Amino acid sequence: MENVEKATKVKNPRNSLFRRLWTLLVGQVNRAIEDFESGEQIKKAAETPDQITANATKWMMRFTFVLAIIGILTLCVLRNQLKEMHEGGIDTKNLANAATEQAQWEQMLFIMSAIQAQNTHDLAIAAGKQADASKSMSDLAAKQFSTSQRVIESQRASISISPYSVDHPMTFQEHGMSFAFTLALTNNGAFVANDVRMRYKLYFSKFDKSIFTEPGKQQRTLCKPPVPPRIGNAPKLIIYQGNAAPEQINGGWGFVDLDVIQQPNDPQHPIGLIPIVVGCVDYLSGAMPEWHQTGFIYQIRSKDGIIPIKDIPINDIFIARYIFDQGDSY
Repeated sequence: MENVEKATKVKNPRNSLFRRLWTLLVGQVNRAIEDFESGEQIKKAAETPDQITANATKWMMRFTFVLAIIGILTLCVLRNQLKEMHEGGIDTKNLANAATEQAQWEQMLFIMSAIQAQNTHDLAIAAGKQADASKSMSDLAAKQFSTSQRVIESQRASISISPYSVDHPMTFQEHGMSFAFTLALTNNGAFVANDVRMRYKLYFSKFDKSIFTEPGKQQRTLCKPPVPPRIGNAPKLIIYQGNAAPEQINGGWGFVDLDVIQQPNDPQHPIGLIPIVVGCVDYLSGAMPEWHQTGFIYQIRSKDGIIPIKDIPINDIFIARYIFDQGDSY
């Protein structure tokens, strides 16, 4: 309690001083206002009617002068606004004319675009008709070519090839394989097949995507023109129309470790080979000088699929036609 009373005693002198200053200031202002009002009243009481009239006239002249100045300024402002409105109207008219001209140009461009679109449509229709006509001509030419080929085929020798027999069991020595089988060459044409020659080779394929394309590449590389000469003094092979002649494929073929196919899922045959024979038969038709050719591709298989590296009897060997390609024939 004593501390509160001491704090109150300390603050009270400041509040009292502020109140006294504020009261003195307000009193001075009030006295100044009263003195001014009393002085004006004394002046008004001392003025005569003429002075009052003169003062009123002066105030009216001042007011009229001020009104005139304001009127002149207003007239200047209105004149400038009128000029700006006139210029704005001209600009608006020019913009309207430009917009009208642009609309006319756009209309003309639209009409020209419509005409061009119609012309393009007509050209497309004409091109479609021309394409149909070209396709019809192409189909007709293809049919004529096919008919001509059939006529030619019917008027010349034509050799077909098919497996005939397995002549020797497959045997293995160190890094080598020996084997023999026979193909039947049949003349299905209308003329005798002269100077019939066969060329072939065996290679070992890999069990990957190359098995789909590599045999055809090997066959075309081997059988590309020209026809090689006959070996030694062997007599010319002649096959008359409707007859067949056997031709044997035999020999020994070496292989390396890269040719071996790994079969970890087949414990009985962990490794094996995929031997493929590619070749062709070249022949002449009658006395004509042009060479003809029939290609062939065969895969040598065992009853288990690929060839295991062990001796295989004749009855367990199969000559399978390669289903993806047989090379070129002409």
